[in-house]
Amino acid sequence: MGNTEPKIKTDRCFPCRVLWFVIWCLLAAYFLQFPPSADSYTSQSPKRTVLVLYGGSTKLPAHTLFNNGLLPVLKAAGVEDSDLHQEYLDLQHAQGREYRHYLVEYLRTKYADHRFDAIILFQPDALDLMLQEGKELFNGTPIIAAVPQEIRKDTSARKLVQFVYGFDALTTLRYALALLPGTKEIIVISGPSADDCQHLKYAMDAVKQFEGKLTVTFLTNHPLPEILREVAKERDHAIILYTRLSSDSRGKQYTPRDVLTEISRAAKSPVFGLHDSLLGAGIVGGNLLSFKELGSAIARFSVDLINAKPAPQLSKVIFQKHVAMFDWAEMQRWGLDKSRLPKDRVLINYHSGFWEQYWGYAVIALLFLVAEASLIGYLIWSRRRLKKAETALRASSSYARSLIEASLDPLVTISKDGKIMDVNRATIEATGVPRERLIGTDFSDYFTDPECARIGYKTVWRNGMVRDYPLSLRHVSGRIMDVLYNAALYRDQYGEVLGVFAAARDISQQKQAEAALRESELRYRTVAEFTSDWEYWVLPDGTLRYMSPSCEQVSGYTLDEFYADPELLTRIIHPDDLHIYVDHSHAQSTDTGPEHLDFRIVTKKGEHRWIFHTCQSVHGPDGAPLGQRVSNRDITKRKLAEEKAARLNDELESRVRERTAELERVIRELEGFCYALSHEFRAPLARLEGFGTMMLDIIGEGGDEQIIHCAQRIVAASDRLRTVIDSLLAMNRISVAEMHQQNLNLSEMAMRIVSGLVENVGTRRVHISIAPDVTATGDLLMMETCLKNLLGNAVKYSAKSPEAAIEFGQRVIGTDTVYFVRDNGVGFDMAFIKNIFQPFCRLHHQEEFEGTGVGLATVHRIIEKHHGHIWVEAKPGEGATFFFTLGTGGEDA
Repeated sequence: MGNTEPKIKTDRCFPCRVLWFVIWCLLAAYFLQFPPSADSYTSQSPKRTVLVLYGGSTKLPAHTLFNNGLLPVLKAAGVEDSDLHQEYLDLQHAQGREYRHYLVEYLRTKYADHRFDAIILFQPDALDLMLQEGKELFNGTPIIAAVPQEIRKDTSARKLVQFVYGFDALTTLRYALALLPGTKEIIVISGPSADDCQHLKYAMDAVKQFEGKLTVTFLTNHPLPEILREVAKERDHAIILYTRLSSDSRGKQYTPRDVLTEISRAAKSPVFGLHDSLLGAGIVGGNLLSFKELGSAIARFSVDLINAKPAPQLSKVIFQKHVAMFDWAEMQRWGLDKSRLPKDRVLINYHSGFWEQYWGYAVIALLFLVAEASLIGYLIWSRRRLKKAETALRASSSYARSLIEASLDPLVTISKDGKIMDVNRATIEATGVPRERLIGTDFSDYFTDPECARIGYKTVWRNGMVRDYPLSLRHVSGRIMDVLYNAALYRDQYGEVLGVFAAARDISQQKQAEAALRESELRYRTVAEFTSDWEYWVLPDGTLRYMSPSCEQVSGYTLDEFYADPELLTRIIHPDDLHIYVDHSHAQSTDTGPEHLDFRIVTKKGEHRWIFHTCQSVHGPDGAPLGQRVSNRDITKRKLAEEKAARLNDELESRVRERTAELERVIRELEGFCYALSHEFRAPLARLEGFGTMMLDIIGEGGDEQIIHCAQRIVAASDRLRTVIDSLLAMNRISVAEMHQQNLNLSEMAMRIVSGLVENVGTRRVHISIAPDVTATGDLLMMETCLKNLLGNAVKYSAKSPEAAIEFGQRVIGTDTVYFVRDNGVGFDMAFIKNIFQPFCRLHHQEEFEGTGVGLATVHRIIEKHHGHIWVEAKPGEGATFFFTLGTGGEDA
């Protein structure tokens, strides 16, 4: 069955000039592909010594990238390996004072005899060490520090230049939206640590540009497992912006790059980042800060500083070198279009095209083709002489070959030593292996049981043939095909055995059908025999065709009793319910579909049980009636429970009516008591305040200071008590007031309230930020009272901040719209939050911040009446943020 073509003999007389032409062409192509490189000469530079201190450990990818830019520039400037000293301080994992003092002593001892021309610091931890514990180290040596945020400590004792670098989150998001124009949601992931928050700030500033256009979700203060569950959810056109996560809300420490790898594996949306050290760990890319370029820039600056080149006296250099970098492997993972990337982008893990890599080889091949053109012409003339002979030979084998290829069964010829000699297309499809790889290999290697295949092969040689020999072929994909092999010896014209001709018949579908039949029968048996429902099938003539064993569990009668007496099915029905069953049977005879009813039966022991009865007519494939299929379910417990529940509901409704009436009476009495108490207090308070004022007028300015002080305290206390009474009455009015729902513009309401508040702030600077078009549905007077209290507290408790900042806005968290009021005032410890919304609960002294302690309780009551929820997040000295939601109920909570 093999295809053999006649070998062609060619003349060896080939012109020598063609050979020389080929040699010269090869030499020319070689020098085009591999041109000689020019020697580079570097001038000798004076010996320089540099110390590099890294805040983290040696394994951080950012350090590697930073070194890739730093070290070549330093070495080119004359800093030899022996004069370049590097120390990895690992301050992020060992933060104790003891360790920091140890590092200072270690550096002082190790480099006591060294004089450095410059010290380069990478990461703020290293700079913080040099400005605090190590402030006496290497005095007089210039320090160049790479930090993400300027450190505003006293650096006058140091020759310090801070290279402040930042991140371009906004451009990264624009690149992401260009790649995914249908994006509807941005998910921002960050940790709660100080370093994480520095990175998060850039993301928060960037997403403000998309407020109102895209949904923004922050996963910034959650446990890592919860973040992984969130990103693994199927979302509608979302992207993820990963900033940095070195610890989660539980305080557990992580390596940010390892966290990114876990998030990328779990995410159902593409991930983008802020700097190039995250590339290769799971981000698609972005407009990334290049730590390599940062290292090069610091190295060049340091070299200029060492060589005393004229430069301005700088204490800070802003580094904003960002590079559009993307990971081609991640883009392929998410099916992103490379044409949407910016033109000056950098792609990693991208393999250039064939022409870009092998153009030189293509030139060589082209020259070979030109050189061999004359040879081809000669061969064409020689081939024509053999054409007629080949045509006759192929015609004779083409017919036999077409018959073999037309077979749907795999056909193969096997040599005496068990090697494959030829195969048809069906064999290629069955194994998934090309013909050229199949030929010459051991035939038994393509079966799941090679030894069994070899036994069958030996049987053919022993008996001359084998019939319906069961084997299983394995496809390269792992798919298995069950076959019956039929094989026989085949011989040449002289009777000599050449090998074995074998054919395989695919019986996979037959086996699958048999397995499906067994599975169907097993499934039927499993469902029918082990169900707790009492199932049976009655033929049209009333014969009981099938009944499940659960009949005995429900009725107490066995299968044999029902098979022996089918009328027993009717006799066990409770006499009072028999007419229901008879009417149901008559209705079912009309074949209107499944029917359901409840009735009672009398068990063999005389017990009464409720049955949920379902029956339906059964028809064969030709539409002929096959009887009725019936299912009986014991619902006795449910019926008893329903009766008990009805009794309990009646009792509960009666109690609710009684207690509602009692509650309304108590509310009326409490309201009357509050107004009576207010009336009774106001007259004495007015007299007290009047007497105090009269005392001050009588005594005058020259009176006894102690008496004046007492009189002033009486007046102030009276005024404070009147304010408290008014606040309590206001809170009581809110509690009993009816809700009047309407659409509200909270932005305009907040603007009016703030305009009145800022008139009393004096000369201090207050920055107010109110988000536009914040709307809600609620009661106008109540929501105005709510915002007055929250914004008034924000202004009051930020009074000691030199640059007070107050913000009102909204955000979407999940499906809820969350409103917030934020300030940067004194804040408070969250440990005391338990009673913050209780009346008269104050976290600050009256002398420090005046107030009644009723405002937040009033706010809490208003939010409750709107079926909403209020909570607060705060830190001492950093301010507080009050969040609240509003429901749509409109009734008193």
